[in-house]
Amino acid sequence: MQFKKATTSRSKKQGYELRQLKDLNELGGSLKVKNLENVIGKDEAVESKLYLKSRLKELAFEWSSENGMDAMDILEGLRPPPQLSKLRIKGYRSDTYPGWLLERSYFENLESFELSNCSLLEGLPPDTELLRNCSRLRINFVPNLKELSNLPAGLTDLSIDWCPLLMFINELGQHDLRENIIIKADDLASKLTLMWEVDSGKKVRSILSKDYSSLKQLMTLMMDDDISKHLQIIESGLEEREDKV
Repeated sequence: MQFKKATTSRSKKQGYELRQLKDLNELGGSLKVKNLENVIGKDEAVESKLYLKSRLKELAFEWSSENGMDAMDILEGLRPPPQLSKLRIKGYRSDTYPGWLLERSYFENLESFELSNCSLLEGLPPDTELLRNCSRLRINFVPNLKELSNLPAGLTDLSIDWCPLLMFINELGQHDLRENIIIKADDLASKLTLMWEVDSGKKVRSILSKDYSSLKQLMTLMMDDDISKHLQIIESGLEEREDKV
């Protein structure tokens, strides 16, 4: 277990455990809690009483490996203060969110939300009210993510990296994201989604053009129905955009 506040690091091997956060209610700024795979269970997580630390503004939870403990129970016990403005969850191994991420009015002013290496999650927390004040969203290596159908109304900054199953980004046109979409996914589906769901300009079109060139080169080496199909889809999409310019 490691706690990181500014430049201070503490590990469980040195005798530091979650319960030692219990009475530090004046803790402010940012806090990173690492190596959560070492937590024995929900009871140990609850002892941290993070929800009482109202001066905390940024909080990060990180698992660095898998173990036999229920990650959802542990995250449930690590209920953060509702005054939080930035939350990052990394290495979470559950397909279910903890209860506090399902409470629509839990956070008062959460402005930034990030999921990283959460291999079992298939979407964002279902209630849009939870992230109602969120303007920045980062999703990195969430391989089972299939759709983003409940984006925050005030979202202005969206980054998606390696979400190969992502097919739908609904209502994206309602957000002012034209200059702030960053998509690094190596999958075609996510790129095509952005192409058709929002007019994000030359940036997305350039990405698709590169894919088109790469796939065309592959076709000279092998005959593949899937590659041929993707080529046709991209080509028609690019032609459609050309007609509208």
